[in-house]
Amino acid sequence: MHKQLLADLHISRLTLGTVQFGIPYGVANKTGIPDYEDIKEIISAAYEHGITCLDTAAAYGTSEETIGRVLADLNIKDKVTVVTKAAHIDIDTPPADATKAFEETITRSIARLRIDPLPLVLIHDETNIPLLECLEPLKQKGLVKHIGASVQYTSWAKKAIDCECVEAIQWPGNMLDMRYEREGLYSLAAGKCAVFLRSVYLQGLLVMSDTETPNHLKEIIPIRTRLNEIAHQAGIDIQEMAMRYALSLAGCASILVGVESVSQVKSNIRVMEKGPLPSDVLQIIRDTVPDISEDIILPVNWAARAAREAKISNS
Repeated sequence: MHKQLLADLHISRLTLGTVQFGIPYGVANKTGIPDYEDIKEIISAAYEHGITCLDTAAAYGTSEETIGRVLADLNIKDKVTVVTKAAHIDIDTPPADATKAFEETITRSIARLRIDPLPLVLIHDETNIPLLECLEPLKQKGLVKHIGASVQYTSWAKKAIDCECVEAIQWPGNMLDMRYEREGLYSLAAGKCAVFLRSVYLQGLLVMSDTETPNHLKEIIPIRTRLNEIAHQAGIDIQEMAMRYALSLAGCASILVGVESVSQVKSNIRVMEKGPLPSDVLQIIRDTVPDISEDIILPVNWAARAAREAKISNS
């Protein structure tokens, strides 16, 4: 990380995403929420393979509570960093009331995670970024060590980076979503805040078959087909290429990857150890992928897109 950002925390090159430990998540998820013993085995395997950072949120169902129980059972809560996200509050809330509301949600997260203070708390809803400074008093009270923001859109990312108090920022990026790279935001964040990259596989959309692809997302099929061809020519598969593309992005502190099994943990570790893509393959990818509609590359927009597609089909 640049200038030892978050140097007091255990931040591994990979961060274990845990939304699927609390709610059914992901367009490619076919198994639902793993049971407790499976989650415990996944976290244990991740830790044993050097993954010391976990990502969760107050909004992820039972994820925080489950993580807290697992870390206690494994006796590793002091050896890992849990990044969580505060629940949304009304943007018109006065600063003092906003601080109180954030304190309430963070206090509940502390109880569920059994970690006090919380290592890193992010604003979950980017529209709350103007209230980011309202988290500062909670650092002073010793409830939180570091604060930051999770974003979807580059415009909000720029606002977050401009905040004096921001120490970390999480944003999406993958071979179909190059917005942050193309707008120079990795360079803009360099030395200012640690960048956590999520959505490497775009909830599995990058690696699923054409027949599995939902109708409202089929526009990506020709681009994904070309990416598969590039991977084949490079002697790898598209899943490896997706991870190694993420590893090639300079200025990324940690890459967040969600898993549903121990085998997926080990697979991601093996790919990570291969390092970034060769520069020529990386350039071919960048030259191949056009700017794609945010309706397609942002999962937050998929439900509305699916509804529009259904309406058109039924009319």
